[in-house]
Amino acid sequence: MSTFLQLCQDTVQESGTVQGENRPSAVTGQNGRLADFVRWVKDAWIDIQNQRTTWLWLQSEFEGGITSAASRYDAIADFSLTRWAEWKTHDKDGYEAVSIFKTSVGATDERRLIWRPWDEFNRTLLFGANRTRVDRPSHYTVDTSGKLTFWPAPDASYTVRGTYGKAPQVLAANGDTPEMPSRFHKLIVYRALLIGSRYDEALNQYPLWLMEDRKRLSELERDQLPAIELSGPLA
Repeated sequence: MSTFLQLCQDTVQESGTVQGENRPSAVTGQNGRLADFVRWVKDAWIDIQNQRTTWLWLQSEFEGGITSAASRYDAIADFSLTRWAEWKTHDKDGYEAVSIFKTSVGATDERRLIWRPWDEFNRTLLFGANRTRVDRPSHYTVDTSGKLTFWPAPDASYTVRGTYGKAPQVLAANGDTPEMPSRFHKLIVYRALLIGSRYDEALNQYPLWLMEDRKRLSELERDQLPAIELSGPLA
């Protein structure tokens, strides 16, 4: 397992562009060349996380309450979700990802809700008399402001469960550790070197760094992306 500081030190060493044993002793308070390496490592980790929205380490579950007559819920204000980025409306198999149960009854009452895209949801369920209907919610969507929205508006207190995607982790302190499995941390080093090569004339080393980056990214994708399953026999 590598910390932010260790990744910065490894990147400096791997680059071969800093004389002697001069490596950062901290991720703050650096100047010049060493400050560049700290920034490149930080940017490399964000870059890797942004490369896929389905990395397993960026998926998180939530469970929260919704109350009578209130149909729209904000991830942060209403559910206090940490680093929320997006709602996962379906699971990897294409099934609806949000379920609901009456809080007073408990999990034995849990049922999955039906997903509708916002435009369809708004056009059909939030039209006419349907707009003010209050009952047990049966459908859900995400509105134009990113709020998880239910229809009908709840007639009592319910508990909803689902999955959300988290925003990228930002490394800031010496001991911060990337959330992806530690055996893939070296990818951050090579990605940082590639980012740094945009500013340096590292023509000899670039092909090697690129090869290592692609190799380790491929390994990470096999391990940390949802498996692709065939729905039936090929023709």
